[in-house]
Amino acid sequence: MHGCRKLRTTLLQLSEKLPSFYLSTREVAVDADQGAVMREIARRNPNAELVEGVRARTRGGWVRVAPLPSRRSLRIVAEGASAELAEEICADFMKTIRNLSGGTP
Repeated sequence: MHGCRKLRTTLLQLSEKLPSFYLSTREVAVDADQGAVMREIARRNPNAELVEGVRARTRGGWVRVAPLPSRRSLRIVAEGASAELAEEICADFMKTIRNLSGGTP
């Protein structure tokens, strides 16, 4: 808080300067081994990090794919500079997961 006083600005003013981002979340059923699917996603994305799932930067945003322990599904969370971009990233990874798990694209 002292930094804001020093700059004579409020947290609201600072937050208005931050770029907007949008999230899209989906769940996709996986008949195949979830770990194998996530490893293949990581292999296809050289900048991927394997931490509690797969997290990778992708065209204008990022995506995280993580298993849902209560069922045979993966959760996809995508972030983009626009709602449309976040949706596109999420849809692309959903299609990839379905293809890798032998499901319908």
